[in-house]
Amino acid sequence: MCASQVLSLLLRSAPVGLTTKGPEARDALFAQLFGINAIIQSKCLFAANSSLDTFQKVIGQLVHLGTTKGWMRESAWWAILGATEGVLNSNVSWKNKAVDGLVKQIYDEKSWSQEKVALTLLLERQKPVSPSRSCQGSELTIQELNWKSLFQPTFKHTPLLNSQNLHILARLLKVSRDTHQ
Repeated sequence: MCASQVLSLLLRSAPVGLTTKGPEARDALFAQLFGINAIIQSKCLFAANSSLDTFQKVIGQLVHLGTTKGWMRESAWWAILGATEGVLNSNVSWKNKAVDGLVKQIYDEKSWSQEKVALTLLLERQKPVSPSRSCQGSELTIQELNWKSLFQPTFKHTPLLNSQNLHILARLLKVSRDTHQ
C-alpha cells in the first residue's frame, strides 16, 4: 500500500464529524494522528510512488488536527516537523514544491508559536542543495527562502536567533509556556 491509500483508508476509518462527541471524537482524532505519524515514520510518504498531493494532504490534516484541539497541537506539530525533515532528507522530485507549499501554508498565518519557531529553526538549519549538485541524477535545488518577508512583522532580523530578535522570542516563548500551564 502506498501513502495515499493508507491516508485515504485512515481518514475514512476514523472520521470526525459535527455529530461526533466526547470520547468517540477523541479516539478518532488520536487514530488520525497516530496513523499519520506511522505514514511519516515509515518513510512511505517520501517513497518514489508517493506524491506531492499526498504530502500536502498530510500537512493539511496535521494543521487541522493541531488547530482542532489545543491538547493535540504539540503532537500534531511534532509530526509536521517529522514530515518536513523527512521531505528535506528525501530524494523525491517534488521536494522543492513540497517545501514551498509548506512555507505558504504555515507562514501565511502571521502569528507565531513555539511550534512555528521550531519549524523555522529546522528550515533555517538546512543547507540548500547547490544548483550544480545533483540528487541521484535529477537537478534539485531548495530555493533560498526570503526569511525577512516570512518573519515580518514580528521579527525584523534574520536569522531567527539573531541577537536583536531574542527579546521578542523570549516574550513569545514565555507567553506560550504560560498558556500551556
